[in-house]
Amino acid sequence: MLLADIAIHVGENMDFEKVVSLVGTVTDLRRIASAHVIDHNQLKDDELRSALVKTKPQYTATETVRKALGDAFSPENRRTAFER
Repeated sequence: MLLADIAIHVGENMDFEKVVSLVGTVTDLRRIASAHVIDHNQLKDDELRSALVKTKPQYTATETVRKALGDAFSPENRRTAFER
């Protein structure tokens, strides 16, 4: 099984709402929301959490997960992560 397949399987069984509720700071919520939530800068903490839950399918879609994993493990991203 490929890493992407494992991540997709975990994502399908993950309690997304619980994960969103455990995000600690508004900055982190905004960083996550910037991918799929329109006007995330205008929303307050509870509104951000609600918007993230409503857009769950966009975060957990197979192609989204595959792309995120590909980006995370690309050689150029690994180099820049270690250079910081």
